[in-house]
Parts: sequence; structure tokens; C-alpha cells
Amino acid sequence: MSRETKRYECANINDTDECVIRLLNRINANSVVLLNGDVGTGKTYICSQIASHFGIKDFVSSSFQRVNQYTGNVNIIHCDFYRSQCEYEFFLQEIDPLLHDPWILLIEWFNLNYEIIECDQIFEITLKHGGGSNRLIEITEINLLL
Repeated sequence: MSRETKRYECANINDTDECVIRLLNRINANSVVLLNGDVGTGKTYICSQIASHFGIKDFVSSSFQRVNQYTGNVNIIHCDFYRSQCEYEFFLQEIDPLLHDPWILLIEWFNLNYEIIECDQIFEITLKHGGGSNRLIEITEINLLL
């Protein structure tokens, strides 16, 4: 297993898009992307950009449904646990059955406190307000294959 963390200061939407492009250059199928941060820092925006890259044009926030599935070039599962926690049993019953190869699992508001699934890589993204429209984005890539 290896870990690599990169930090980005984003002053505008173009900077954020460049950060997402860097992430997309690293992400493989059958990967998990965990996004955490304050309300309004861009978690759902980053998820929508990832989905768009894989051919999903109708991406919307999962805040009220908790889990949405999108089929494009890659099966995208988007989860938003702002209003609740992701219990292991919920994961096994509601999310795991949706993971049809190739897939990418996007989870907002999730702390990695147990092994959620067998996958090749996990990206932990933390977003923070940096004052004004600035955002601080930290991306930690955890490669489980090494």
C-alpha cells in the first residue's frame, strides 16, 4: 500500500476544474473517492465533474436519496451521507449490489473508519474554505495494489 497527498489552492472554478483533471488522470476503474469538507466547498461539484468525464450528463446531488446510480462509460455510484452515517450493513445491502464493473464509487461525508470494499485505489479528498471564493483541496491517493 502506498499513500501520496497533494494540496491545491483554488481561487476559482477553473482552478478547481484543473484539480479535477489531475485527479481524473490518476483514477482507475473500481476505485473509491471519499469527499469531506464544509458545506459549500465543492464536494458535489467535483463529483459531477467526475461523472461528466465518464459520460454522465444528468448528475444531481444525492442529499435526499443518499444513493444514486448512473450508467455511462463507467458505472458511477454517488452517495451523500450529510444527513446520516453509512453503517456497514447499509453499505452491504444498498451500495455493494450496485457496483457492476467497471465502477467508481463517490461518497460525500464519509470517514474511512472501516474497510468498505475491495478496490484498487481510494482517493480521500478534503475541501476547506480558503477565504472568499478560494478553496483548499487536499487529495490523498491510497494505492492498495502495492
